[in-house]
Amino acid sequence: MFNIFCDSELRKSKQAELIKRTQYENYNGLLTEALSFMFIREGLPKELEQNFIEPLLLEFGVCAVWKSKNGEYVATFCSLGGEPYADGLGSLAVCSTLNGEVKEFKDWRKNPDVCIMFNNITKTNDLMLEHTANMLSEVDTSIKLQLKHSRLYPIPIVRDAKEKEAIKNILTKIDSGEQDAVVSENVLDDVLGKEGRGVYTVDMTRPEMSDHIQYLTHAKDDFWRFWWQLYGMNSQGTSKMAQQSVDEVNNNDCASLIIPLERLAQRKADTKILNEKFGWDVTVDFSEAWRARVEKAEEPIEEVEEVEDVEEVEEPNEENTESTEEK
Repeated sequence: MFNIFCDSELRKSKQAELIKRTQYENYNGLLTEALSFMFIREGLPKELEQNFIEPLLLEFGVCAVWKSKNGEYVATFCSLGGEPYADGLGSLAVCSTLNGEVKEFKDWRKNPDVCIMFNNITKTNDLMLEHTANMLSEVDTSIKLQLKHSRLYPIPIVRDAKEKEAIKNILTKIDSGEQDAVVSENVLDDVLGKEGRGVYTVDMTRPEMSDHIQYLTHAKDDFWRFWWQLYGMNSQGTSKMAQQSVDEVNNNDCASLIIPLERLAQRKADTKILNEKFGWDVTVDFSEAWRARVEKAEEPIEEVEEVEDVEEVEEPNEENTESTEEK
């Protein structure tokens, strides 16, 4: 692959934009990889890997399984058009492989040669993937800028390009641990300045603001936690507030399983149609990580008696009362 950062002109104009785009793509790929492992399918043909099915469902909301011209089954992108069904979905499925093979299937619901699968009951792609990847990327950019802003570095003020180059060379050598000197006819004026104050500098950094980085990292942690909570991996961690009751925590666990259970139901319905059309015996279920999470959520909830925080007052006993009356 051509490394765009090696081109000097592109590096000057596009480096920041490319770095930010790469940052976003990294998070988008990471989140897609994580969600692609939510479900496991068994019984698929050897040539049909489930690794192609889940990414297609997450990115496009729809996936088609059909037999290509080489006789092997493929999972591909699919566009629905043509005369719509009663629910508004197009009855014509236009499917295309990565190598350019395109095939159309009329009345795909009854067509035995193709099976269309969906990501969820709303027939949409994963709308939170792009949003979460973008927010995580923005937080990383803020952290990077805050780190640069926290560097204590005085900026020299020079009179011309010659002085700028001389100071630049000195700073470069100082950074590498070397010593150097500047050749000048007016040594004292150039070194001390016209008024004997040395080289003028301006400080454009605020290192005392570096403590704000911890708030950015906490915000990033919150984004991660919110993301996993949406998809069943509810994690309280340090975010559990002291005011939260046991019921509230248990309700969060149940709420976080809504989307995973709904997606599993959609995949099981599509798998049933897949088996009926192609005569397969494919099964789909949660992967080990999500299965463990569901089983934990299904455990019986222990009832906890809530006790109000009241100040205990020692009641006077009979002996103390009698001794007080005698006095």
